[in-house]
Amino acid sequence: MTLPTDAVIGQADSLNLCWPAGSDLPWAPAAMTWLRSALPAGVYLALGPDRGVEDIPDQPDQAPARLRNTRRRAQFAAGRALARTALQAAGLEQPPRLPSQSSGAPEWPTGMVGAITHTDEVAAVAVARRVQLAGLGLDVERRRILSDGFEAHVCVGMERRDNTLDALARFSAKESIYKALAPLGIAPLRFHDVAVTAQDHALHFSATPQCRWRDSLSRLRGLWLSGPSHVLTLVWLGGPPPAPDEASRHQ
Repeated sequence: MTLPTDAVIGQADSLNLCWPAGSDLPWAPAAMTWLRSALPAGVYLALGPDRGVEDIPDQPDQAPARLRNTRRRAQFAAGRALARTALQAAGLEQPPRLPSQSSGAPEWPTGMVGAITHTDEVAAVAVARRVQLAGLGLDVERRRILSDGFEAHVCVGMERRDNTLDALARFSAKESIYKALAPLGIAPLRFHDVAVTAQDHALHFSATPQCRWRDSLSRLRGLWLSGPSHVLTLVWLGGPPPAPDEASRHQ
């Protein structure tokens, strides 16, 4: 079966909420309305539950054999169903199958960039056309308390002194940065390469001395949305993809 699309806002060009009617969403309706208005031009986002969806029998987006856990297979199916919803919103009437790369990331259709994320109770997909954005990263995390050791692993010193974001939001933002930049061959990508701060719902990025891809920061933008149970971050890289020789300089 496919994901239902009768939700609080319903299906829109840029934001598609795919929870059954009457469901409790992780974010308030007002937050979803804001998110819809804040999405960058050309980005299509689909949000829904992370389970309760089965692959269509004739749709070859089957979960890889390595995903033996029932929950992980359900999350895979939910992500692929949301991806089809987002791609259709972006103008692909019959989205092709999304095979998995060796890393587990989806192989997006030619001319598209995107990201899939899922955590407890929530799955999400963002897509855009490559002519509009060079890279796109998305992450959703369930609210939890991070240990001091994990926080030190993720955050640089100035971040731990800054109160515009909590450690979980910074972790999520850096996961989104990785998803946006890794497909472009930009490496290495490490937690301590960048400091993430926020002004209202806009994310700001500052290179640390160890960062080898600081020239990409001027084109990197992001937003974040916090709720009582989940935090969402979206990061995008403006402009065309870097030339192969430019990407190689980051490695």
